[in-house]
Amino acid sequence: MNNSIDTTYNVVGLMSGTSLDGLDIVHCTFHLAGDGVVNFRLNACETVQYPPSWQEKLRAEDLTKMSGLELALADAELGCFMGEQAKRFLERHGLIADLVGSHGHTVFHQPEKALTVQIGSGAHLSAVCGIDVVSDFRRLDVALGGQGAPLVPAGEMLLLGKYDWWWNLGGICNLSWRSGEDIRACDITFCNMVMNRLALRKGMRFDDRGQLASKGKLIPDLFEILNKLDFIEKEEPKSLGFEWVSEKVFPLFDEKNCTEEDLLFTAVRHIASQIGRKAKAISGAGGKKMLATGGGSHNDFLMEQIARELGGHITVEKPDGQLADYKEAVIFALLGLLRKCGRVNVLGKATGSGIDHSGGSVFLAPVDLSNDTSAGI
Repeated sequence: MNNSIDTTYNVVGLMSGTSLDGLDIVHCTFHLAGDGVVNFRLNACETVQYPPSWQEKLRAEDLTKMSGLELALADAELGCFMGEQAKRFLERHGLIADLVGSHGHTVFHQPEKALTVQIGSGAHLSAVCGIDVVSDFRRLDVALGGQGAPLVPAGEMLLLGKYDWWWNLGGICNLSWRSGEDIRACDITFCNMVMNRLALRKGMRFDDRGQLASKGKLIPDLFEILNKLDFIEKEEPKSLGFEWVSEKVFPLFDEKNCTEEDLLFTAVRHIASQIGRKAKAISGAGGKKMLATGGGSHNDFLMEQIARELGGHITVEKPDGQLADYKEAVIFALLGLLRKCGRVNVLGKATGSGIDHSGGSVFLAPVDLSNDTSAGI
């Protein structure tokens, strides 16, 4: 890859989120200049639904109970699956790529123990699709004492810099914002990780536009407990993993003898109230223009409740076109490119590591060197 001052690259981004919606795949063209990314184009994007066998295997409850051998096998197999999907995606759209940036699929995230694990082996991915791969973005930051998350602020600043605040409503709700010359970020609370689980009880993959939640009513004691959870009270930097949600949150919903509509309504009110609470706490640190992305941004009832909490003091926008659904895949494509070029792709003040650095493991596409005698072997 040419690392000259002013260059254009074609990059594939892969994102597999905790909500298990599928594997998001994008193809982007980035133009890098000496002072960073000056523009980008989203050329193609799609979500590949996981076959039932993978859906069952990737459920966090099952992943976290695997033996070491089973997890190692899942890592290799998912890397091969991702490599095959990236290859087919490029063939379907008649595109070529210089690089793949892959987030992987999170199994464990316990930064307080200096631990974060994403499966989807970059080596296997590269071997199958025949393209350079950058993966395993979070581990270096955790080793440096950071949370390993959120990682998206570096990309948000470069690609979507006209905004002052950015929030993503995925499996987890996270927020990034300007604080003077710095970008700060943290996870706020759970989001689709819980709501999709509740919708599944009604035979639905997700609560389409919040129709179920809108028919419910508040469960006051549950709402109060959720708002006082230990993570909610912590100061940033902070990040959430499935393990905490499974241990601290799922049982609170499971033990309630209430309708799914009431449980969803209460979950939505909690998420909205925590976004409003955080917005009030940092309102002096940034501007008044906020970008909302992620699957939750299509939940009309959730968006209405968030607008109610913000009280009209902050302008909330959704990006044009498909960026609302594919922002994270686009950003991990960019983070991969920045890593390959040796540029900063993790902001230490956002993650808590305190060191801006270039994170991710690089796997070069395999080249047949059997007839190369230059190494003298």
